[in-house]
Amino acid sequence: NYSDKTDRAAELVASTAVTGATSPKQQQQKQAIFAAQQALFQQTLTDRERARMISLSQGQAPQDLLPKTALCDVDKGLVSNQEEGCALQLTEEDIQRLRAENQAAFLAQTHTPMPTGKLTPVLGVADAQTLPQIQDDPDFDFPEQLETKEIYRFMLQQQDCSNNSCFWVANSKQIKPDLPQTIDATGQDFEGDPLHKYDKIKADFTASKLASLPPDATQQQRELVQSQADRSAPPYIPYTLADMDQWGQRLNQPPSPEGPAAPTMFVATTPDARVLAERWNYSTPFFYGQNAQVLTGDGSSVQDRSARLIQDMADYVVFRRESAGQITQTAASQAAQNLVAPIAQDIQNRLKDPSRKLN
Repeated sequence: NYSDKTDRAAELVASTAVTGATSPKQQQQKQAIFAAQQALFQQTLTDRERARMISLSQGQAPQDLLPKTALCDVDKGLVSNQEEGCALQLTEEDIQRLRAENQAAFLAQTHTPMPTGKLTPVLGVADAQTLPQIQDDPDFDFPEQLETKEIYRFMLQQQDCSNNSCFWVANSKQIKPDLPQTIDATGQDFEGDPLHKYDKIKADFTASKLASLPPDATQQQRELVQSQADRSAPPYIPYTLADMDQWGQRLNQPPSPEGPAAPTMFVATTPDARVLAERWNYSTPFFYGQNAQVLTGDGSSVQDRSARLIQDMADYVVFRRESAGQITQTAASQAAQNLVAPIAQDIQNRLKDPSRKLN
């Protein structure tokens, strides 16, 4: 978070502008300068973040990527049980090797070791217009896909996701290993569904479907319904903006021994990330991608996707460091001017007064 950087920079400027600050009036002056500088530095950082996002978005609008990834293209393998075109499950040794390679790449670019933590992928906006696109195709779909699509339709019918008011967040239960392995290969730990929404979705879906069974339904039919939400769990679930706000608030909280920290979010594309950044006035740090393939795959391997993800994360770390460095440099320059100003003024006064000598 930038807040500690802006606080230190503002304190440096204020303490050199009002030296000593022993009287109440001086304390008030110092506090006023501190608040003004803090607001100025924060606005500078916000402007830099906004400019970067606008540049990376390249005029593109947020787009629901779900129909193009997890539903309609078995080659991308997130829902399908078809092995052809899907990444083979990697061994733990494979993941450890990729993790070492990716962490070395992160260190080389940022000169900082990859911090340990948990990361949750966010595919992007979930648009209500997605619902008509989630259609069953008996000639194309496998049984697991049909069941997963049914859960997707149920979720989108249960809440209002119009006008980009929802986001697809990775589920904690992943049928295919691709998504968790991509995150794990970066050195971060995969964590899905940080608000644990799928528990209620699963309960509501199961209850609704059980209620629709005919009275003479067999025990086997009931058991199949009861296990469907686990057997064919969707890789992404919709979070409302209120859900995202709750997650964002947890990201801004300092680590606490009372409970685990919220996982960091990684939003697949910049246009989608900008929706959240604007909503939060750029006050909540999170990672975002420059290419949707980081999460959609587009036929690429876990190795390729994790390398892209590491590149996006490293780019953002370097950008934030440069932004913080600019604030520190500006504060140091202002502080130097504050310290020199009284000396310069004294010299000018002595030059104007012949009776006073320059020492």
